[in-house]
Amino acid sequence: MSHRTPTRLNEDGDLEKQCGICGDWWYFDDEFFNRNVSGNLASPCKACCIEIRRRIAEKPCSVAGCPLPRYGRVSSYCREHHYQIHLGRTAPARKAQKPRKLRNQNYY
Repeated sequence: MSHRTPTRLNEDGDLEKQCGICGDWWYFDDEFFNRNVSGNLASPCKACCIEIRRRIAEKPCSVAGCPLPRYGRVSSYCREHHYQIHLGRTAPARKAQKPRKLRNQNYY
């Protein structure tokens, strides 16, 4: 049994694919769908992928009572708890970033 999302031809004869989350129909190309590991177009459209990532990032750390945001898409914990739980050590101090030097500073 195939678990692929439906495809169809629109009125212009272009191939379209339906998003597996929102159900909208988009052109069957890289502009609207990401590619998965095997090189095929993924089921959710790019807009839904962005929305999913935003919702995950808004959730707080999974440790009870910790109000810090999650450590990107890496973990369900905040940065400090991610290092403590997964790596058994405290999180390294973040380096202060130097201001970036422009390549062509004397151009103008």
